[in-house]
Amino acid sequence: MAALQASGKNHKVILLDKMEGLGTKLAITGKGRCNLTHQVDRHEELIESFPGGGNFLHSAFNQFPPSELIKFFKSRGLDTKVEKGRRVFPVTDSAKDVLAVLEKELKKAGVETRVSIPVIEILVDNKRVMGVRASTGESFGADKVIIATGGMTYPWTGSTGDGYQFARRLGHSLVTPRPSLVPLEVAESSISHNLEGLSLKNIKAIVKSGNKVVDQKFGEMVFTSYGLSGPIILYLSRKIVLLLADKKHTVSLSFDLKPALSKDKLQARLESDFEKNRKKYFKNAIEELLPQKMIPVFIQESGIHPSRQCAQIGSKDRDRVIDMLKNFSFTITKARGMSEAEVTQGGVELKEVDPKTMESKLIHGLYFAGEVLDIDGYIGGFNLQAAFSTGYVAGRNASL
Repeated sequence: MAALQASGKNHKVILLDKMEGLGTKLAITGKGRCNLTHQVDRHEELIESFPGGGNFLHSAFNQFPPSELIKFFKSRGLDTKVEKGRRVFPVTDSAKDVLAVLEKELKKAGVETRVSIPVIEILVDNKRVMGVRASTGESFGADKVIIATGGMTYPWTGSTGDGYQFARRLGHSLVTPRPSLVPLEVAESSISHNLEGLSLKNIKAIVKSGNKVVDQKFGEMVFTSYGLSGPIILYLSRKIVLLLADKKHTVSLSFDLKPALSKDKLQARLESDFEKNRKKYFKNAIEELLPQKMIPVFIQESGIHPSRQCAQIGSKDRDRVIDMLKNFSFTITKARGMSEAEVTQGGVELKEVDPKTMESKLIHGLYFAGEVLDIDGYIGGFNLQAAFSTGYVAGRNASL
C-alpha cells in the first residue's frame, strides 16, 4: 500500500522484500482467509480497539478508514463480506486474492519490485535519508525511504525485527517488543492437558495481579496441552504479558463458568439439585452443570469422591463446588513466543514520528508504516487496517 501511494506522482518507486515473494505474512493472515478490516459505526471504535498507540492512529484512520479500504478492493474486482463479530473478509475467503490485487496494482503503477533482497542499512547523511544498502552488496539511492518491515511475530515469514534495528541505529527509541494476542502457559498444565481441545463458550475470564483484578473478558476460550488459548485469552494476553514482565506479583486467570448466575442463585440451584437427587452419585449429579470432558477433572480438583451420594455431601464440600464453578483458577507462568503471537506490541517510539505523515521527526525523508511502530490492536482485522492506513499515509506523504 505504501509503495502504491508513493508511486502516484510518477516517482521511481522500488519495493524491496527479503523474502522470495511479496506478502508472505499477508498470505497467512486470518488462517489464509485474510481478515482485512473491521466494520465500524464510529471512528472511536477503531481507536478503542488499539490498546497500543490508539490515539496516534486518529489521523491515519481519518485519511484511510475501513470504508476506503473496502472500496479500494471492490473497485479492483474483489468484493468483501462481513462475518460474525463484524470482521471483514474477501468474498473468496482467500488471502492470496488480496495479495494478487495488490501485486497487479504495483505492476500497473510501475513500481519496481525486487525480492530476495535483504536490506541491512538505511543510508543517512546529515540527518537526511540517502538510500539503502542490501546484503547483496547493492545500494539503492533514494531521498525517501519507508520502513514497513512488520514486527517480530511469525519470524519464518520474514518478520524478524529488522525495522527495529534500522530505527535504533538511526537514533530512534524503541518500546520493548513483546508478543501480544498470544496463547498462555499455566502452572497447572496437567489440568489443561487433560482438558486439551475443550472449548468453553459464554464464560467470564478474570485476570488478577496478586489479589487485584486488573482485567476481564466475556466470551470463548479453549484449553491446550500447555495452557490456555482462544479469543478471550488472546484479548487478555496483551496485559498479561506486561504483568509477567513486571514480575511484581503472581498473575492468575480464573474462569466464572456460570456468569449468568450469581453465587446465591447458583447455591440455591445446587441445593435444589442435590436435594432432588439425594441418592445420585456426585459424578452424575453435576452432568448438567459441566461439559462431559470437564467432569473427571472437576471431580478430582474438588476432592469429593465421584461415588458419594448427594445426600452425603456437606455444606463445606458444596461451597467448594460453587467456588470452583465461579472461580476455576490457573496461575500464568509465561506467554508463548513470537512464533505463535498474532501481533507484536512495542516498537518505534510514537513520539518520534509525525502521526499526520508517518515521517520520522529525527531523520528527514524516513517514514514508518505498520507494526514496526508501537501500535497493536485486538483481533478482528484491526491490525491489518492499521497497516494499510499507515502505509497509505506514509506513501502519500513520501510522494510529495
